[in-house]
Amino acid sequence: MAILVHDCVVIGAGASGLVAAIFAARGGLHVLVLERGNRPCRKLLLAGGGRGSVLPSRVSEIDYLTDGPRPVIRQILTSWPLVEIRHFFEQDLGVPLILDSQSGRYLPRSQKAEEIASALERVPQSLGTKIRFGMRATGIRRLPDAILEVSVDGNQPVRARTVVLATGGASWPDTGSDGWGCEEAKRLGHTLVPIYPALVPLASQNPEHREIAGISLPGTVRVYGSDRKLVAESRGALAFTHFGYAGTAILNVAHFAWRRKVRFEVSWRSLNRERWQEFLKPAKTTVTRALSGLLPQRLAQLLIAEARVEPAAELTKIRREERDRLIKILAEYPLPAVRGPGFEAAEATGGGVSFEEIDPATLESRVAPGVYLTGEIPDVFGRVGGYNLLWSWITGRLAGTAVAHRVPLLPPTETESTDTPSMVESE
Repeated sequence: MAILVHDCVVIGAGASGLVAAIFAARGGLHVLVLERGNRPCRKLLLAGGGRGSVLPSRVSEIDYLTDGPRPVIRQILTSWPLVEIRHFFEQDLGVPLILDSQSGRYLPRSQKAEEIASALERVPQSLGTKIRFGMRATGIRRLPDAILEVSVDGNQPVRARTVVLATGGASWPDTGSDGWGCEEAKRLGHTLVPIYPALVPLASQNPEHREIAGISLPGTVRVYGSDRKLVAESRGALAFTHFGYAGTAILNVAHFAWRRKVRFEVSWRSLNRERWQEFLKPAKTTVTRALSGLLPQRLAQLLIAEARVEPAAELTKIRREERDRLIKILAEYPLPAVRGPGFEAAEATGGGVSFEEIDPATLESRVAPGVYLTGEIPDVFGRVGGYNLLWSWITGRLAGTAVAHRVPLLPPTETESTDTPSMVESE
């Protein structure tokens, strides 16, 4: 039985997969996109609370975490400058962007992520790409003549000269991103840096903290290793939730709780010891009044109680050791944070395929030729602020362009059905 051989099969109709399809199709290729769900870009629709925080206003390799070499991240990021990506959105996709001055991110003018998702579905189809929903890929294997076969649950397998693996990591599995792509890459022979939840809230070991859910304030969160050395520092919003802690300051460093034994410390309002000493210098005002306007009332009450200081005491009358305890709690508070919800609450996935096994110029696998790895499949993730979507846009374009240059412009061909086993056949 003859089976159609596509130039390119993209597995995953998310941000990087659909951008890859656009650039491959622009190169004249016959492209097929397989999506397990019933709609595209389900993660994108959650970005920025549904507003579509699609781009940061500036970027460098330090905005990303990887176990791989930094120069590789820089090389990939600079392959598509921000100004050109904005042009792609506004001219090619027809989605005007605006800069949100408060967050420093670019949003669609409509502030609806749905507008971008619709454009990403419409544009590749206008170039001849076929998008098939309800198609769950289950494996990739190599056939004779360098043809790749993708098995599909409940359907006939599909064949292609190239495959773009763009299934996402394991974060927000309800969107269809359940880690299958990373596991499939491992079955193809790749070395997988163990995946872990990233940009994820933390749980609290202090029940009183869970009782003040809803409070949010600026802060600096520092992470210390078991050797007491500073591991990382994050500044931004810190929010109390019904189970623990969230906010930018937490999300950007929470992954360390999943990778190693660490402890977290907070400077409330990002003020150091010297600044807090200024606010608490002896004066004819109470401790509570001195902290009013600086901290939410309920949080201030908790911290004063932990410092074992009388709230109504005048600053001129508290003992030196009381003042020292209070300043330490305000500037170097040991946050009782531990691992919280896992991938179901994570915005990104850490770990993935090692960059040693990926060609950074094309994102083609060095282990399974003809397979390209985009988005969350490689070992990298970005901080909060549109950086992970930016990575998806860039890697999608890089892979799609590389595929277009790799595959000769030939009409779709047919091959005979075969059950010949492959060295990269899925288990």
